[in-house]
This record gives sequence, structure tokens and C-alpha cells, in this order.
Amino acid sequence: MGEADSQKKKTIWLKLVEFHVNHPYLMLFLIGVGTIYFTYQLKFLRIHTDFFQLYPPKHPYIQLYKEYRHMFGTANVMSVVLEVQDGDIYNPTTLNKVDRMTKEIMAIRGVNPNQVLSITHPRLKDIRVGGEIGIAVHPLMYPRIPTDDAFELAQLKRKVYTNDQIRGVWITPDDKSTLIQAGFWEEGVDLLALYHAMMEIKDREEDANHKIYITGYPMLYAWIAYYTPQLYNVFIVTTVFLLVLLWWYFRSFMGIFVPMISMLMSAVWGLGFASALKFNIDPLILVVPLLLSARALSHSVQSMERYHEEYAAIGDKKKAIINAYSYLYKPGILGNISDGLGVLTIAVATIPVMQNLAMYGCFWVLTIYVSSIVLHPVIVSLVPPPRAKHVDHEKLKGLDKETAREEIRKITARPGDAVYLKIGHALIHITKGRNKWYTFGTAMAILVFGGIATHTSLKVGDVSAGKAILYPDHPYNVAFDKVNREFFGASQMIVIAEGKEKRAMVDPTTLRLVDNMAATALNIPQVGGTMTIVDIVKRICRMFHEQEPKWGVVPPDNIGTYFFLIGGAMAPGELDRYISTPNYTNATVTLYFREYNNTVLKDSIKFLKDYIANNPSEMLEFRLVGGILGILAAVNEEVEWSYWVNMLLIFSTIFIFCWMAYRTWLGALVLWVPLVVCQVLCDVLMLILGIDMNINSLPVASVGVGVGVDYGIYVLSRLAEEYQFSKGDFEKARYLALTSTGKAIIFTASTLLVSVIFFAFADFKFQAEMAILLAFLLIANMIGALALLPALVSIIGPERILPKYRV
Repeated sequence: MGEADSQKKKTIWLKLVEFHVNHPYLMLFLIGVGTIYFTYQLKFLRIHTDFFQLYPPKHPYIQLYKEYRHMFGTANVMSVVLEVQDGDIYNPTTLNKVDRMTKEIMAIRGVNPNQVLSITHPRLKDIRVGGEIGIAVHPLMYPRIPTDDAFELAQLKRKVYTNDQIRGVWITPDDKSTLIQAGFWEEGVDLLALYHAMMEIKDREEDANHKIYITGYPMLYAWIAYYTPQLYNVFIVTTVFLLVLLWWYFRSFMGIFVPMISMLMSAVWGLGFASALKFNIDPLILVVPLLLSARALSHSVQSMERYHEEYAAIGDKKKAIINAYSYLYKPGILGNISDGLGVLTIAVATIPVMQNLAMYGCFWVLTIYVSSIVLHPVIVSLVPPPRAKHVDHEKLKGLDKETAREEIRKITARPGDAVYLKIGHALIHITKGRNKWYTFGTAMAILVFGGIATHTSLKVGDVSAGKAILYPDHPYNVAFDKVNREFFGASQMIVIAEGKEKRAMVDPTTLRLVDNMAATALNIPQVGGTMTIVDIVKRICRMFHEQEPKWGVVPPDNIGTYFFLIGGAMAPGELDRYISTPNYTNATVTLYFREYNNTVLKDSIKFLKDYIANNPSEMLEFRLVGGILGILAAVNEEVEWSYWVNMLLIFSTIFIFCWMAYRTWLGALVLWVPLVVCQVLCDVLMLILGIDMNINSLPVASVGVGVGVDYGIYVLSRLAEEYQFSKGDFEKARYLALTSTGKAIIFTASTLLVSVIFFAFADFKFQAEMAILLAFLLIANMIGALALLPALVSIIGPERILPKYRV
């Protein structure tokens, strides 16, 4: 491309900056209108968990769940264990505690009353067979809780011991613990209110002889809602430290004010946009907004640093503004669009919370164009120039340009510069001579061996949701382990048996198929037990035959009579968790898992699919899978697919866009390789720390890529500029680029490192792990941009890359 063309391109950026600077009040008015609008929208901002936003709506497991949840109940089940320290539960004090807790849980907003069960609740039945009355179905205790009367307590114990639907399911075999369960509708539960209600119950009912454990998916997110204000405190502390560090670096009011205004304005626009579109922001991904705002801070620091350089060299404020911001305009826009498109690729996942994040995150990144690229030159044009710059330009007139620049650098050095320059010099050292090949070889080894290790070993949903988010000794996880250890299991997976004709379950053959599925599922090692309507039918059949164990089978006929007698003795809806009424067409097979992870879920579902494939039936169809584990399996499948597709799209987008901007695929390559190396290192760290890929860590890892994009683009653009300025002397260009732009990058990385590290002190295990991950990413991307990128340019040949880039 000819010089005229190049000049024309340069003039575009100059004209834009000149327009901003020459019309400051128009720019402020337009930006002010946008800021007022988005500030108003903040009144609608909602930071909370919407369960349906976490489910991939098109996944067959989620569609099955939505189809049947109003019949068989919600998957969001809370489990509460009341444990007696001395003695057993068969005493009035304990039983009355269970009764009070059950009634109070039923009053919590969002609870499904048909899914509240305990030994004192009238829905938990004792089924008996009596001579003339046939089947007698009575509540285990309701309406009267046994008193101190020894006979009444003995009668209760006898009922429990002769009912395998209660002992081991609702009461532990050692008689020391009992279980209360409650389902909560996704769209109705108030998580913070749930937390406070359960803590009030726990505080009131616990005493020296009674201990309460609370677990289950609703309680997990209730804990998250409770801890969310901690994250606001982290943001406040982070902001204070940012102010201190900006002052330490720039030593001027404008050095603090301009970057903070840019960061806060981007935050207002981004959050206001999310609010305007009625998007909820999930508390677990609040660290992502910090990263998005960091983009604005990063560009602001680069801009201020370059403006100070230009003002020191020229001594004319307006010329310094135009020179600085016209040079930064193109890399700023390039980084802005690359980041925005990268964030947008998160939308490949069909999970609504991630698609929403992709949309408002992309917009948030693009607002940096307004908050930094446009607003910066406007603000600095309206305020006095930097006061700390005292350069005698007359004394510099007789010096050559390079010597003059070094003198200016010494004169205008700030107290903190020495630290950043030492780091810069160390990074320059590893890009020279043989060292560049060592750097390149290390990067390639990381790519090959790290890539193989992470691709084969990095897991999706490798631990339970509670242990991925909260520490192992957290009360939630202690309760989760207790339910799994002493009862059937805390987590349910439901198989739907769909009859192909009405009243299909009245046929003994169909019912036996349901029973066979349940019996086969017990071969899954992690399944602690199963429950179906067949269990009740078999128990009644045994009762009709004087409790003979051999008669615990599906009777050969009169199934409809059994259902009629059972249903007639129960309130409407009480059988719905077992079988559809009144048509008796569909039934459930509920599997209780003592433990789970993604591998367990995948293996279990494969086991069930194989069984179904090997046992076809013309009478019914088994559909997989519902319950909370069905939902988690669907989410894990979506995350596992979208993670690698998302990474591929991010890196492809960045490569293609940078190829267009730098006019050579080699320029895109030297930007791309450090990003890939850093991402592999990030995956290796996740593997080492036991952090799995899940719905919360995926966007953090994806958005983190953009930090490296910014660093790389600024370094490569400055290298190209200095290379052309120094007439092809790459050694000089590298030194000047890494001690100017590089210094600002080192400061930005260290600042963000200090800011994200405060998340490590939150009660969220997940937030602490993300803080470590982000801190590592910031340092890795800084080293990648300041060491690996220049090394690659030197190896490939600066003359093949740098002259093609035009400011």
C-alpha cells in the first residue's frame, strides 16, 4: 500500500480525535445523555439467581423436566436432617420439633406444599391391610403427635420398623436422625428469605441434644444469596486500592480521576444495558463485571501514559492530545472489537444466563470506545496539563531524537517507574539472542504437553455443585455428606415411564417393567436406593398374604383395584410423585444418589440408556432423565460442548480480525500464540487446583482471554510504531516499546492483580479459586505480551510483520 494511502488512513484517526477535542461540549452532552439513561435503568438491576436461566431450555432432559414438573414436582428439593445426640427420635420433644419445623417450612415463600414431607406430615402414610376394611392408609402420626405414653411411642416405632418405605428413607436405621424434605418452585422462591427462614428454624430448634443439617439445591443458592453482599464489599475495597495505586503511579489527580471515570462509566452503561433488557446478573459471575471494567482501566492507563509522554516531548497540550490519542485510536478500537466479539462467542452455549452475559458483556466492552477512546481526549482537553512535567525543550533542541527521548524519560520519571522498568528490562532480556529460542521452546512445550493433559484430564462438573462453590467443611457440604451417608441420598434422578395407552400402569406386565428398571438401577454403585409405585403395590400384596416375603411381588391381576383403594384413602395429589392420576398412564422411577460428579452422571445415564435399548417394550417408553441430577447432567453436557467451541470461536475471531488489522497473518499469529499458551496454562492451573469446568467458571475463563488481547495489541502496535520511527532497528524499537507501553501494562497487570486477589478472602470457594485463576491469567498474559510476543516477532523477522502496520 502506498504512502498516500497510509497517510489517508492516519488522517482518519487524526480527524476523529480532532473532532472530539474541537467539540468537547457536544461530546459531553451526548455521553451525558447516554449515561443518564443507563443510570436510570440501574433501578431495575437485579442481582440474583434465576434457576431457569441456568438450564439449557432445548436440552431433552430440561424439556422432560418442564413437561412433568407440575405433575411429579420440582427438582429443587431441600433436605433437612434433625439428629438426636443422646437416645433416639422416639420422644415427644424430638417429634414436636419435627412437626414445628415441617409446618414452618411449609409457610416459606415458593415452597411446593405437595412436596413437603416428614414423619409428622399427613402425606407420609402408614399402609395397612385389615380384615373387613381392606387397605387402610393413615398418616404415620397426624393429627396427634405421641406423648410420653410408652405405648404410643412403641406403636409408632412398630409402624416404622414394619414399613420399609419409612425406615431407611425418612428415619435412619439407628433411629437417631430423621429427614424433612421440601421442594421449591424455581420461579417462586425468594432465596434470601429462604436462608433467613431456615437459619431462624435452626437457631430456635437446635439445642444440646438436637443438631440440624440443611442441604439441597435451593439451600445452596440461598447461601449464595446470603454471601452476595460480601462481594459488594470486595468491590468497595478493590476500588479503594485502585485509587491508591493510580495515585502512586501517576502522582496526579487527573491520573486517578480520568481512569476511574472511564471505568465507572463503562460499568454504568454495561449494567444499565443489562437492566434495560431485564437480564438478571447471577452472583457467581459478579467477578466478570470486574474483568469487563478492567478493560476500561487498562485502556485509560495506556492513554494517560501516552499523553504524559507526548506532552513531555512537545510541551503543547492540544498537540500532545492529538498525537497521543490518534496513535492509540486504532489499537484501542482493534482491542475493543476483538474483546467484544470474543465475549459475544459465549452465546454459543444455549444456557440463558450465559447468552445474556454474552450480550451485555459484549456491549459493556464496546462502551470502552465511548468511556475511554472518545471521552479521554475530551476530558484532558478541558483541564490543565500535567503539572509534574518540567522539561526544558530548548536544551533538547541540539540532541538527536533518540537521545532527547531518553532525556525526557529520565526527567519525567515517576518514583514508581524504577520497579516497572526493572521488570521490563528482565522481560526484554529473555527475548534477546538465544533466550528468545528458550522462550519459544518453553511456549511450544506448554502448548503440546499442557494441551494434551488438559484436553484429556480437565473435567466438566467434576465435583458436586456444593463442593464446587463452597468449601468442603461448609455447613452445606457437611449436611450434604450426612444425607448421603445416612439416608438413601441427597440428590435425585428421575426416569419417566410413559405408558403408550391410558391406564398403562394398571397392566401387571407394564408395572413389572417399571419394577425391573428400578431393580436394575440399583446396580449403579452410587445409587443408595430407588422408589416407585411398585414398592407400595408389592408391600400391600405382601400384607394381603400375612407378610410373607415371597409375596412381595407385583400381583398378577386387580392392579386397578389396588390403585383405587390406595388413591381413595389419600388426599388428591398425594400419589402424583409416583404415578399420574387419575389416568394411571405414567409413572416415575426415582433414583437416590449418595454421591455424584459428571463422570458418575454420564456413566449412570449410559447404563440406563443401554438397559432401555436392550429391553424394548411396546407398552411403555422410558424417558431420561429428570430430577436435579437430570438438570445438572443437561447443564454439564452443554458446558462440555460449548467450552471447546467457545474457545475455538474466540481464538478464530481474534486471529481473523487481527489478520485484517495488521495486514499479515504473521502479525495475527504473534498475537494469537501467547493467548493460546496462556489459556493452556490457565487450564493446567484449573487441573492442578481441582477446578472443574462448569457454568460459572466457563465465562470467567472466556472473558479472561480478552485481557491478553489488549496487552498483545498495545505491545505489537507500539513495536510497529517504534520500529518505523527507528528506521528498522528492532532492538531499539523493542526497548522503547517495552519501557513505555510495557511499563503501563506491567502497572495495569499489577493493579488488577491486587484488585482481584481480594476475592480470595470471600466465603465462596468458587470466588477464591477464580481470584487465583484470574491473578495467574493476568501475570501470564503480561509475560506473554511482553516476552513471548517480542520473541516471536524477532524469530519470524520484524521486517515481515511490523512495517505492514500503519497507525
